[in-house]
Amino acid sequence: MHLTSGTPIGYDPKWMVYRFTMFIGNRSVDCEISNAALSALGEMRENPRRTHESVFRRHRKLIEGVASSHYRGDPGPVRIFAKHLPSPRARGRRSARRPPSLRSIPSCDQSHSILEEGGEAKVVLAVEPPTI
Repeated sequence: MHLTSGTPIGYDPKWMVYRFTMFIGNRSVDCEISNAALSALGEMRENPRRTHESVFRRHRKLIEGVASSHYRGDPGPVRIFAKHLPSPRARGRRSARRPPSLRSIPSCDQSHSILEEGGEAKVVLAVEPPTI
């Protein structure tokens, strides 16, 4: 069953969910997305001034699509958790986790390492001078 767009209701701090409605025909269906799921979308961690409503509005199509795919006709609200969202890579974004700035290549000895600066990786070789 396909749900259509409804009305944003707002953030409920007691339950830590953002509530919104969707419709199936003329019938209203209550929906909610958890605070963790909104944070998983990335913007709330990157910019703490972003409100739950602004994150919801920015990702409304994605959130409503997930709600529609999880609707089974059961009574009660459709609940969206972080595990229901596609990964950042599937959404076309890089993960918020940053790689370490210096790491060793496990297949090489310790004289080789990769130095990552500004998104670019550079191989650093420690070369010993030849013995004569």
